[in-house]
Amino acid sequence: MIYLWISKSINSRINETCIPKIGAEFPQQTCNTTWTVCSPETMSSTSAVGYFFAREIHQKLNVPVGIIVAAWGGTPAEVWIEKSLIENNPELNKNRYTEKYEWWPDEPGTLYNSMIAPVVPFGIAGAIWYQGESNCVNHTVYASLMKTLIQNWRHDFKKEFPFYFVQIAPYEYGENGTSEFLREQQAKTENMVPKTGMIVISDLVDNIKDIHPRNKLDVGKRLANIALAETYKQEIGAYKSPAYQSMQITGNKIRLTFKNVITGLRSTGKTPSQFLVAGPDQIFFLAGAKIEGKTIIVSSKKIANPVAVRFCFDDISMPDVFSSEGLPLAPFRTDNW
Repeated sequence: MIYLWISKSINSRINETCIPKIGAEFPQQTCNTTWTVCSPETMSSTSAVGYFFAREIHQKLNVPVGIIVAAWGGTPAEVWIEKSLIENNPELNKNRYTEKYEWWPDEPGTLYNSMIAPVVPFGIAGAIWYQGESNCVNHTVYASLMKTLIQNWRHDFKKEFPFYFVQIAPYEYGENGTSEFLREQQAKTENMVPKTGMIVISDLVDNIKDIHPRNKLDVGKRLANIALAETYKQEIGAYKSPAYQSMQITGNKIRLTFKNVITGLRSTGKTPSQFLVAGPDQIFFLAGAKIEGKTIIVSSKKIANPVAVRFCFDDISMPDVFSSEGLPLAPFRTDNW
C-alpha cells in the first residue's frame, strides 16, 4: 500500500533532482545531478513527502513545480550549516552533536558544503524540512540551531524564502528518550524566526517502533497547505494545528486556551485522556478533561492546587484532541521544570 503513489506519479509538470549523498570539507560549486520528469521510475527513489508536497502545489495552483531533494536520513542539523557558524557560536559549539556513526557525516558543515552550496544559484521559492530525531541528544540548542541554519541559507540564497518544517513524530526511543523537548524546541523555532511554519504529525503514526512513519501523503499535504495559505495566499480553511496559548487557574481546575482554533475542538474518545496535571510538588497525575467550545478544563481529584498541565509531552503519546477540522492538538507543557 505504501507504494501506490508511485504508479500514479506520471506528471510532466513536476520535475525533481536529487543531490548525491556526498560530504565535502569545503564548499563546492558543482554537483553531479540531473533534472528528471516525474514518473514511476524516477519517483520511486526520491522523497515521498517532497513528491506529495509538489503534487498538491501543482494541483491547487496549476503551475509547474521543481523539487531539489537534498536529504540524508539520520543526519544532525549541524552538518547542514556552514561550519564557521557553529564554531564561532559558543552555545552551539559547546553543545553540538558529537555522536559518531559510520553511515552518515557528523562534522559541522559537511553536507552544507556538498549538498546546499552547489545549488545556491537557483532562485528557490522556499524550503521544507523534516529532521530532528538525531538532535534529541542535544535538544537544548535545537531552536538556536534551526535559527542559524535558516539564516545561513537565506543569506546565501539572498532571499528571505519561506521555511516550513515537520515536528518529529512519536517514536519509542527508550528509557532515556528526550524527543518531547526536541518537539518543544521546534515549536519555539516557529516563534523565533519569521516566515517559518510547523506542521504537527503526531496523529499520523501507525507504529511507534518505526522511526519512519509510512503515511507520507498527509505529511506532504499538510506542508503544502501551509505553503498554499501563507506563501500563495490561497483560501484553504484550517491548515495549522491547535497549539497551547494560555491557562487560567480557578480553584482546583485549569482552563486552557489555544491558538489556531477556528470553530472548536473535539476528542476522539468520550473525553480527552492524554492530559496530566501537577501541583506545586511537580508530581503529575492523569487529569480529567472537558472540552468547552474552544477551551479545555482539566482537573484531578488528587490535586487541590494545580499549577501545571502537560499534553502528550513524552516520546510516544498520540493525541486524542483535534480541531473540528481534523488537525491534532500540538503536544505541550505549561511548566519549565
